[in-house]
Amino acid sequence: MTSSMDVITTVLPAIALEQVIGAPQSEVHPLRLLASSLHQLLGNDEKSNYLPLTAGGGTAIFTTLKMVTAISRKLPRPLGWALDTALLYLILGPGRIAKMAENIKTVLSQRNREAARELLGTELADRDVSQMDESQMAEAVIELIAVQTVSEVTAPLFYYAVGGVPIALAYYYVNQNIEEAVADGDETAVRVREWLNFIPARVTALLMMVAAEIRHLIRSRHNIQGYVKRSQRLASQTTPMMAAWQTWRSDQDLTADLNSGQTISALAGGIGVKIGVVGASGRQPEAEDIRAAVRIMQLTVGLFVGLYGFLRLLKLWGSRDRE
Repeated sequence: MTSSMDVITTVLPAIALEQVIGAPQSEVHPLRLLASSLHQLLGNDEKSNYLPLTAGGGTAIFTTLKMVTAISRKLPRPLGWALDTALLYLILGPGRIAKMAENIKTVLSQRNREAARELLGTELADRDVSQMDESQMAEAVIELIAVQTVSEVTAPLFYYAVGGVPIALAYYYVNQNIEEAVADGDETAVRVREWLNFIPARVTALLMMVAAEIRHLIRSRHNIQGYVKRSQRLASQTTPMMAAWQTWRSDQDLTADLNSGQTISALAGGIGVKIGVVGASGRQPEAEDIRAAVRIMQLTVGLFVGLYGFLRLLKLWGSRDRE
């Protein structure tokens, strides 16, 4: 289980580490190397055994790391914190998401469509990007940010909060490695992924609404008091948070993946753009909207960590009161 100080000793250092040195390259990522080894074991019967071996891999990761973390508790505290930080770092990607999006935004702003398509193609291997125009590419990037904020940041942190590093890494491994089965239309894989991300996706969507409003306040350089006065004068004007809420309420179930629809609708409404069938009243996305999506993603991560830290403090205070 996690400790009362882990936001400071583990979560924030892991996020900072990923921001500074970047996410591990996929070719040498330990969990992806494990997945590759399992694929070789599957042989010609890969598809029929894919889910059982994925579950087996997740169980093996959980069991092994449970023993590792038990041993780490006997180490001096700084060494135990460092080990947890290094393991959590492996599955967090806010910096990678931001860098990916900013790189595509830069070449789109330069009207370099071919370079943008090449960068986007590495992220969307299952989609044809060759005929996408600038608006469609901006739309695809914003959609990626919405989806990956859950799968690469908030969901791993949610499972870390539930059961520490072992559960967080087991979740990440299973979630990443059922993608192929999901793409093949395997109903069991679809249901597993929906259940794994059910709570994280909805919490993230709600926090994105707040993040959209915070971004708006920062950009307009108004303090809270000034915002309240302005809201009283312009009560009929829809705020980014309200727009995100309205889009989420009306469009969250329009996507094929019900979890993805949570954050896609919240982000589309918060920016005021149309993403596929979501946000029909919004405008077509532009390159600058990618930066807005990145800022909202970063604020959402900050809010998620802050919420987790607050809940940890409440638990700590509650335990002290019982004593």
